[in-house]
Amino acid sequence: MRALDTPTLLDAWDRGHSLSADAWALWLLRAAAACETGSPDALLQWPVGRRDRALLRLRSLTFGTRIAGLVECPRCANAAEFDVAADALVVPHASGEDAAALRFEMRFDIDGLRVVGRAVTAGDLLAIDTQADLHSASGLLADCCVSAYRHDGTRVAAADLPEPVLAAIVARLEELDPQADLWITMACPDCDHTWQVNFDIVTFFWRELGAWAMGQLRDVHDLASVYGWSEAQILSLSPARRRCYLRMLTP
Repeated sequence: MRALDTPTLLDAWDRGHSLSADAWALWLLRAAAACETGSPDALLQWPVGRRDRALLRLRSLTFGTRIAGLVECPRCANAAEFDVAADALVVPHASGEDAAALRFEMRFDIDGLRVVGRAVTAGDLLAIDTQADLHSASGLLADCCVSAYRHDGTRVAAADLPEPVLAAIVARLEELDPQADLWITMACPDCDHTWQVNFDIVTFFWRELGAWAMGQLRDVHDLASVYGWSEAQILSLSPARRRCYLRMLTP
């Protein structure tokens, strides 16, 4: 995997306005040559956690090894900061994972049912992007990844499964792919409240890229307005040379 250069990052920012979050994440990984199997479609078979680990690595290569941001405290509504090493957000590989084993499988019995399934993949998330509501998306996702059968072999639809069975399935899926559901422990500096916040690398990367892109475009605007240079010419300048030119614009 390689870091994304400036033109590719700006292209990623452009594309992100017209792609779903999951489609955008896959585009990023393909742009970074993260898939070494020779087929871009192989990424669709990656468990979500594997995709997110790759995105964490790509983000570290591109913007640095620290992950920082602000979160509103649910008790006092003041801002609390988190600042962690990206490596600290990488969950160790699940048992048995390797380059060839892209799907994690489960099989267990509960309440008279045999449940078989696999971890959610990047392709599964892509498939539910077109669903109009969360209920429909959740149902389609469950049908994609999990099957439950009575002892006579009759399949039970995900929508008909009792709550205890659904809860057990969710727990097993989290065990299969813990990287897919990351949480950061927060502590409010003002009221000492502690809580956990879900960390989604796709959303975080997108927001960080947006802030970076706006800075790049402001630089282009300022320099083009004075010197008449094209966007490509300005973006090709080294960061040090660009800063020098920008400082010269300040009275």
